Amino acid sequence: MNRREFLKLIGAAGLGALITYAGLQYFAEKQQKSRENTLEQILFENSDTSFIPLEITNVETDINNAYLTVYDYLTQTKLQIGLPIQYVSNGNINIGNLISAVNNYNQNNGPNYKVYFLLGRANVNQAIQENDIWYLPAPQIYYNILISDRGWKDVYNAFQNLWNGNAMVVMPTSNPGPYSNSLWGWYNGSVIILYQNGQQVNSAANYINLADSILGTLNNSNPSSRGILHVDTIASIQEAGVYKNQYPVYGVNNYLDTYMVLKQEQGNPLFSNL
Repeated sequence: MNRREFLKLIGAAGLGALITYAGLQYFAEKQQKSRENTLEQILFENSDTSFIPLEITNVETDINNAYLTVYDYLTQTKLQIGLPIQYVSNGNINIGNLISAVNNYNQNNGPNYKVYFLLGRANVNQAIQENDIWYLPAPQIYYNILISDRGWKDVYNAFQNLWNGNAMVVMPTSNPGPYSNSLWGWYNGSVIILYQNGQQVNSAANYINLADSILGTLNNSNPSSRGILHVDTIASIQEAGVYKNQYPVYGVNNYLDTYMVLKQEQGNPLFSNL
């Protein structure tokens, strides 16, 4: 090896060490920032959003608490949140069951569904960090737990429209309606939901089947009736007639997807109309 090759080798090694040092320094600064900031600052930073969809990637539970590993796409932050187990449960279904069911479904059918912790901003700054876990003041926070096959931006957009009153919630069943691309459903009573196309109908039916399998109530066309897992279509709708002079027909205009929502047994829902 001549002198020039040796100097190039030394230079490359120095550059690699510098890059490694910069990466470690960035990671250390981010950890320090996480320790110094409130949970509200970490999750929301300088945004003006009132809520945020956090993807739940893992859950561990003990007799008292559920520990959610969540990822915040807005700030690209991964952290752990602790909540009393009864705040993420309903009957014999809890957040751990949802994660397991979705993971099993995705393994057998392709990676489609994600579980989101839709967290409201109010009172989040009261969270306390202990051993790298953020414990939320359960009675004071507002949240929903939901399953979606969409990315976080689509989830945020759908619920932002709901938040602003630009969308409504209708609850489909898997029973076909009397018209092409329609399902029976519920909106202050039995109605016909007239979707825009068959793909939307299939999406709603898939959510119903998944909810049915999680509850263990096979061939139940309306698992939402159990009051544990609701299947909700979020869309702008308009009246499109009456079927048999009795059942209102609601046509879907701006379809913002169908979601499965855990009706928590305790706690305050961020969207109480789900």
